[in-house]
Amino acid sequence: MHTINVNTATRESDEQFKTDKYLRYAVTDGDERLDFIPALFFTPSAENMVASWLRQHSDYDGGFWSYWIIPQGVGGNITPGRIQFITTQTGYIAPEGEQRYRMHIPGNYFEGEVSADAAGIIATLMIMNWLSWQVADMGPEYARVCKHLVSRQDALKDYLSIIHHPERHLIWRAID
Repeated sequence: MHTINVNTATRESDEQFKTDKYLRYAVTDGDERLDFIPALFFTPSAENMVASWLRQHSDYDGGFWSYWIIPQGVGGNITPGRIQFITTQTGYIAPEGEQRYRMHIPGNYFEGEVSADAAGIIATLMIMNWLSWQVADMGPEYARVCKHLVSRQDALKDYLSIIHHPERHLIWRAID
């Protein structure tokens, strides 16, 4: 499995590389940001694809993106008496800031307002899904890449339940 490597030894402070309340790591180092997109999506053009998708389906009009790693092993109670752990490292990108976006996805009849974080998760999942179908059509030699993309989608969806993301129900509706 291809993992996203993050070098913590070069950090000025250990404080910069701690998980936040959502058990994710921010990718802030310039070199790590360059490696993040192709490592997560298997293509260096994925950030443009995610931003373009978000422009087409919301009132997003550009800006800086936050990159988030969700490490393998994150776990928690998803329902009373049921604990789940992420078995595949995953991640997502989201527009930076506290703004909200009005989203409209005609293919599944979704309309709603979501945070920048939720909009990024939705757009990331949509592009991962699209890429997995594109790669699947490329032939059996790309089956491993397709499998990894699907595993990362599934891990990101599981993550929403594990952390009890406050907008998980909107996200589920948007990607349904």
